[in-house]
Formats: sequence, C-alpha cells, structure tokens
Amino acid sequence: MLMTALSGMSMPADVTRPRAEDSLEVLGDYAGRMMVVLVNGEKVYSGQRPLEPEGVSWLLDMDDPDWPVTLEVIFPDCHAPFITYLGKDDAPHTLLVQGCELEILK
Repeated sequence: MLMTALSGMSMPADVTRPRAEDSLEVLGDYAGRMMVVLVNGEKVYSGQRPLEPEGVSWLLDMDDPDWPVTLEVIFPDCHAPFITYLGKDDAPHTLLVQGCELEILK
C-alpha cells in the first residue's frame, strides 16, 4: 500500500548517481538569469535555469570535451565573461556563481 502511495509522488532527480568527469556542477545564484556556457568554443548551454529543489544539483554535461578544457561562462548582466582552464586530472569540476563573481571550487 505504501508503494502505491509513493508511486504517484514526484521525486527529484537522483543526486546520488556518480558524476561523470565531463560534467560541471553549477552552484549558486544562476537561477532565473540568462547565461551562456562555452566549452572549447562550443556552446553547451544557453538560457535560464530554474532554481533546483533543495538537495538537487545542476550537472551540466560538457559533451565529452577534448581536455584540457577552456570554459567560458557569460552572464549578459555582468561586465565580462568568466574564462578558465580545466584539466581532466582535476575532474569533475564545480562552478560557484555569486552575482558576477564566479570561481571553480577545488
């Protein structure tokens, strides 16, 4: 009976799945803001993301890039793009967005 009740519930995405080395976890205040993400010059994301439910991460697939990666993140409401280089040995990577300040967490 409990399984019947649970089967109708909407569950968040599985956050326990292993992260692929070519995924970029994005944290912070990106929700509702227009953004563009380029990996090695190729657009892998463009748009606005909703706020994820508590405990759920946004894992952006970087589409199996050639390493090392040049990551460029553009927020039109910020003065300049964020550009950094990511190595495969340090993967997977996490990007923290705090206003117009972006950083890769180690």
